[in-house]
Amino acid sequence: MANADQRPVVWLCGFPSSGNLKAQLGLATLLFGAPKSITELDTNIPVMSIGPQIPPCPEGFPLRFIFTHHLANRFMLTQVKTYRIVYVVRDPIDAGISSAGYLLNQRIKLGSATEAEMQATRDALIESFLDYGTYPEYVSYDYGTWSSHVLSWLTYAQEARVEMMVVKFDDMRHRGAEVLGELAKFVGIKNLPDGRIEQALESWSLKASALLEENAIRNQERSRFFKPAWAPAYAQGWRYHGKGLSGYGKDRLSPAQWERARHLFGPAAAKIGLEMKFSA
Repeated sequence: MANADQRPVVWLCGFPSSGNLKAQLGLATLLFGAPKSITELDTNIPVMSIGPQIPPCPEGFPLRFIFTHHLANRFMLTQVKTYRIVYVVRDPIDAGISSAGYLLNQRIKLGSATEAEMQATRDALIESFLDYGTYPEYVSYDYGTWSSHVLSWLTYAQEARVEMMVVKFDDMRHRGAEVLGELAKFVGIKNLPDGRIEQALESWSLKASALLEENAIRNQERSRFFKPAWAPAYAQGWRYHGKGLSGYGKDRLSPAQWERARHLFGPAAAKIGLEMKFSA
């Protein structure tokens, strides 16, 4: 069935664990003000379902803003007219290790697992990521590999002649105000209220987004941040949020693993302008 809402779309996209939530919080705050809950955030900039199905978007803007981890596939993109693309990218090793922390809860029973069992499971996840550049869950969701994800959106932007802004995770961390200003200009936000950039900086901080998660768990707010079936994991301290840092690879990977990563991720990283330092 054709989508009744014909407004063009700004895609906010990136491979999982690349800083996408951070960018979503920043963009949503620029548009609507700081969200008070994860439900409000995902209403203002809705998340594409695994389907994928185009989600409803708030009225009042000439554009729709949609968050997705999907590859740039024809089924999804032919349903809408794309106005612009905001692509969030992170060092693939950091993204893979962060994802391992997220997927850990789906691979082992955290309520009864020992520290050694958790570490062994995490290590196996990371080793698998270095073999395949992704995780089976992500393949089943149509997220592809890290490299195929990058290349699919780069190719779509080029073929469709759509402007694409690349937002690097480290730039969000280290020059956030400048990135937010560039982002507002790129998506056509004019006449920002006084203090909105500063509000967005606070909104996308790890402290603020982690508080949204704690509130969701406490209030049992069904969302990315709270799934009833995961209650035992929450009770053991598992959280959606990681530490939000960079450079995991230097501490976690051996020289041999770095060499594998260089061949696996290097070409796509170079195409998107991401500098990867593989030497220890």
